[in-house]
Amino acid sequence: MASFFVSIIIAALPLMTLAAMIALALIAVYGLQTLLVQIDFDQQSSRAATAERQRVRLTLGHEDRVSRAEMEV
Repeated sequence: MASFFVSIIIAALPLMTLAAMIALALIAVYGLQTLLVQIDFDQQSSRAATAERQRVRLTLGHEDRVSRAEMEV
C-alpha cells in the first residue's frame, strides 16, 4: 500500500516541477512588469519636474525683465 503512494508521488514529480517552473516564470514576468511601470513613472515624474523648472525659469526671467524695465522708467 505504501509503495502505491510512493509511486503516485514519484509520478507527480514532473508535474510539480512544471508547476513550480510556471509559477517562477509568472513571478518573474510580474516583477519585470512592475519594474518597467516604475521606470516609466520615474521618467514621467522627471519630465514633469523638468517642465516645471523650465516654467519657473521662464517666469523668473520674465519678472526680471519687467523689474528692469520698471527701474529704467
